[in-house]
Amino acid sequence: MYGYQRDGIKMKLTFKQYLESKAQLVEAIQEIPRSVCKYRIKKYCTIAVGESEAEKTILPLKPNQYLEIEWIYEKINNPKHCSIKLVNNKLLEEEIITFWDGKKLTKWLQRYTTKLDNMEHQGDTK
Repeated sequence: MYGYQRDGIKMKLTFKQYLESKAQLVEAIQEIPRSVCKYRIKKYCTIAVGESEAEKTILPLKPNQYLEIEWIYEKINNPKHCSIKLVNNKLLEEEIITFWDGKKLTKWLQRYTTKLDNMEHQGDTK
């Protein structure tokens, strides 16, 4: 069984190595990737918040406010958000809930926000 190459030479895997590598792959596949992204609002806009369309309220947002969104990537092309935090300044954070799906929220983010690196948001003093 040829499993990998080292310095251009094919190396044989033992059956034990094969089983261990297969177990590692199965374990990696079962973990659902998550990431936290930070966004800066770039223009005045609104976002619908609430548990459902019937219970929604409109939240106005201003430039230089921040959103922190934790994404779950069950499907790579359609991530889900599991938490959204509105950060007005370093002292005030507010958890918000929206009924929008991942695609609609992503489209809204592309239109009204700028995605930030983690360091850029932490170094900002506004």
